[in-house]
Amino acid sequence: MDNNVQHSSVCVQFSGGSDSSLTAYRMSLEFDKVHLLTFMHKGQIDISNSKKSYSILNEKYPGKFIHKMIDVNDMFFTTVPTFSR
Repeated sequence: MDNNVQHSSVCVQFSGGSDSSLTAYRMSLEFDKVHLLTFMHKGQIDISNSKKSYSILNEKYPGKFIHKMIDVNDMFFTTVPTFSR
């Protein structure tokens, strides 16, 4: 990406771990809004980290990040039939 051009928005798949948090921060340097998407499904160990990391980012850069937690259980079990509800 051109470092001299400001874009409007971008999406980041966001677990709240160090990789996705750093990616979110880096994208905030180039985009006006950063949409953080956390996909929830059975089998996840813990999604609270995404809430915590979003809170930290939002506190440091208010209004820059939008966090959505999306339940994908139905899609997950439809496309991965080896998992059971």
